[in-house]
Amino acid sequence: MYENMFKDVQASFRPVMDMVEINQKAAEKMFALQSDYMNSLMNTTLSQIQELTVATDPQQFLDLQVKFFKRMENQFSEVAEQELATINEASGELTDIVKTNLDNITQTELQYMDEVGKLLTMTGLPDFTAAGAAPAANTATAAAPVTKAAPRTAPKSSG
Repeated sequence: MYENMFKDVQASFRPVMDMVEINQKAAEKMFALQSDYMNSLMNTTLSQIQELTVATDPQQFLDLQVKFFKRMENQFSEVAEQELATINEASGELTDIVKTNLDNITQTELQYMDEVGKLLTMTGLPDFTAAGAAPAANTATAAAPVTKAAPRTAPKSSG
């Protein structure tokens, strides 16, 4: 009995564990991308410093700086695209898990409500589930309709 209950609990937590795994993989990939980018940034900056030390005229200096910033912009764009792809991939996988499990929850709840309805029917209680109709009024014991009392008027005060 406890083994079955333990298996049911494990099965119900499986989607959460899958989501944790997806998030972990995405975070690891993002950290790796950022780490590679920072290493590349450091190497590119050191290379730029070495190139600038040998520059002899202002135009050459300016050209090296422009080239450096374009290279940095390209690296940044590439990393940003890879990170967005990672986020989109993880988001798609998480969305699939949530949709699948919401469908399962809905089916489970409907099955549960059907079971409750059967139990209520067996015990003689009215079935208030979606499948069952509201209990019909028993005409023999039905109370007389309630009529609305006439509104009272406030006494006039003199003064």
